[in-house]
Amino acid sequence: MEYLLRTKVTTPLRRMGIGFIFIIIKVNFHINSYSFDIFADFIGFFLIYRAAVVLSERTSAFHVVSWLALLLSILSLPKDFMPSVSTAETFQTISVANHIYTQGLQLLMIILLYFIYKGLCDLPLWYYIRSGLLKQSMQKRSLWLIGCLMLEMLIYPFFLNLVEDKLVFVIVPVLLSAILCILFVRVLYRMAKAAEQIRG
Repeated sequence: MEYLLRTKVTTPLRRMGIGFIFIIIKVNFHINSYSFDIFADFIGFFLIYRAAVVLSERTSAFHVVSWLALLLSILSLPKDFMPSVSTAETFQTISVANHIYTQGLQLLMIILLYFIYKGLCDLPLWYYIRSGLLKQSMQKRSLWLIGCLMLEMLIYPFFLNLVEDKLVFVIVPVLLSAILCILFVRVLYRMAKAAEQIRG
């Protein structure tokens, strides 16, 4: 059992956590008029895909996660070369097509997180962890993150008419979702550590 958890649960959970860290962190590198994200989203989604392929042997929900993560890895490639939003003015000059593209990625991300949540709930790991607090924490943080991203999508259209002094309203939901994502990553690492501590 210990070997099974170490090889089939522990490493993929940590890899998935690293994938989300790549998605959270934004470090733009500028060359002349071009800029790209050093911590590219497509790398993060590909790491999630690799983790989901292994975890799909434990629960079927991760089959869907693997396909969604691979799709997002491909679709998010152009995003790393798009202009970054630093002011309300630049936000409003972005084309409608780019806004639709961004929101499409956001919707796929929400669906991805939902199936990750389902897959994590169905892992055999929970049969060997006596305390239910970790599972409750995972469920709460997953649902909080999904809810925050959905709220971000709902209020996104209102950002299009913001003036410069209202830019803070764009930053707040993005910052909140980043914090919730970090808390979710922490749960993934706690699950991996719990798997390591199981003996038998």
